[in-house]
Amino acid sequence: MARRRKNIKIRFSAKHLKVFAIFIGIALLVFGGTYIFQPPVTRGEIKRAICAWATHSSDISLGECIQDVVSVWDSSAPKVDYVPVENEALGGFPVADRKLQYLDNGCFFIGYDEELRLPAWVAYRLFDGKWHDAGKRPEAFLPDSRLSSPVKSEDYTGSGYDRGHLAPNSAIAHCYGTDAQLKTFVLSNVVPQKHGFNAGIWKQLERRELRNYALRYGEVWIVAGPVFGKKIRRTSSGLPIPEKLFKIIACIRGGKVYALAFLMDQKADGRISHYLSSIDEIEALTGLDFMPKLTPEQQKVIEANAARKAW
Repeated sequence: MARRRKNIKIRFSAKHLKVFAIFIGIALLVFGGTYIFQPPVTRGEIKRAICAWATHSSDISLGECIQDVVSVWDSSAPKVDYVPVENEALGGFPVADRKLQYLDNGCFFIGYDEELRLPAWVAYRLFDGKWHDAGKRPEAFLPDSRLSSPVKSEDYTGSGYDRGHLAPNSAIAHCYGTDAQLKTFVLSNVVPQKHGFNAGIWKQLERRELRNYALRYGEVWIVAGPVFGKKIRRTSSGLPIPEKLFKIIACIRGGKVYALAFLMDQKADGRISHYLSSIDEIEALTGLDFMPKLTPEQQKVIEANAARKAW
């Protein structure tokens, strides 16, 4: 005969509850006292992080909210003085060691490599505010008529690779509207991505940059692109297959620029913090110079080392 399971009840005594209440009270006093003496910028960031979680709790977990609040005091993040320029990547668009075609899409910008027939970089800005609803995804990706030899959608058919966005359609839609969303489905904005990567950790990072970072900081600037190995593999149609993808996310806090750099191979999964890199490493792999409008001294501060953790 099956043994009956005993229901185990955990009871807390009045003493336990009193100790717990005292602990919570002390924690609130410490946090409140620390909060009061912070500069206005820091208090604003803490308030923004908590409000973002309160209004978007389905997208931002309590753990992520706590992480965001704690990271406000993280002084290890690289920072430099800089004033942003409208319609430009923070610190300026990347400069390449080869000729690229510049494509202005209004809400995102592309440095396109005509020789490889893929974007070398895509830059865009996301921001908090009254977001638009994302529209229905179009049925097809379209060639970019501005290019002399545009990629066609059928170049991806049967390749085993997704048409992977660099400027994400959902985030662009929320910030700029459905007309802008349609522009992200031009094939100059995509690179071959393994489906597990595209629908997994890459999508997770796209969601975080909008739902966490833009909400918390008000606006963030992103540059993303492919990284190729020494020997470039290609699809059956001849499209180069990126070995890795990079993403650099920058924001301004208290008049300072903070940056996170990610470098992910197409088998990446798990926590995004496992793929933190330095901007210098990405520059060495891509032949791109990021944030070229910063002084050499400023670039050294912000680009030399990988962040210890994601914000």
